Amino acid sequence: MARFYAKTVTWNNAVLTNICDEELLGATLRDGGLSLTLSPEYFGEVLVDEKGAMRLLERGDILDLVGERIVGLALKAGLAHPGAVRSVQRVPMLMIYKFGKGAVQ
Repeated sequence: MARFYAKTVTWNNAVLTNICDEELLGATLRDGGLSLTLSPEYFGEVLVDEKGAMRLLERGDILDLVGERIVGLALKAGLAHPGAVRSVQRVPMLMIYKFGKGAVQ
């Protein structure tokens, strides 16, 4: 069963949701001069299954996603175009801003 670590923060009337594939929590990804640490403080509030992750994807105004499974879920849900996906150390990452949904405009 696919599981994900997630953290949700409300900021300026917008819901910021950070989600990563379970096995990536605590990892540091490096690509050239870029370094990305998937810290428990940023991603590790709660462990959710695929259904829970989908609810978070639907509710969030700003999504910060790292990992093959969570990025794949967002693409499957039609939340982003595959061309928007970037990779760090061959791990997909995606940021989504839902303009016009609520306070984020």
